[in-house]
Amino acid sequence: MIGGAVRSIGADVCHSGRVMRVWRRYGRRFETRSLHPNEVAALRSLEREGADEDRIATFLGGRWAAKEAVYKAVGGYRLLFPEIEVVAAAAAASDEVVRMPQPLVTLPLSGFGPRIKLHGASLAAAEAMGVKKVMLSLSHDASTIFAVAAALEAHGRS
Repeated sequence: MIGGAVRSIGADVCHSGRVMRVWRRYGRRFETRSLHPNEVAALRSLEREGADEDRIATFLGGRWAAKEAVYKAVGGYRLLFPEIEVVAAAAAASDEVVRMPQPLVTLPLSGFGPRIKLHGASLAAAEAMGVKKVMLSLSHDASTIFAVAAALEAHGRS
């Protein structure tokens, strides 16, 4: 059971080629300002595996769209992109109930798929706003990526 009322939603459409161009131009600077360290590690893994440009563009574009949607759903100005972590579906499936010191983890909208973990000040800001969970759905077609995030509040909060 998911529990909690939908507090707000956020959505974003991203063209992966645009994010790829920014990454090419700014490289590590883009990574440190946009990606969680675990996402940087996943990106390095893709590079080591010889992933083609389309796969890397989809990876980066998906993260960007997801973070924008979460930013809009949770309330924005207090969230930092490196503290919003998109956890891939395979990693999320291996961590059925994500157990970590921070209580704010997500369940994907469809019961499978990527999850969001908030860290640091972004986690504290979301909790202070009454957000209990953030749910995410991502879809892509060629270079267009669409993300929807729903911020849920705890039962009984008004």
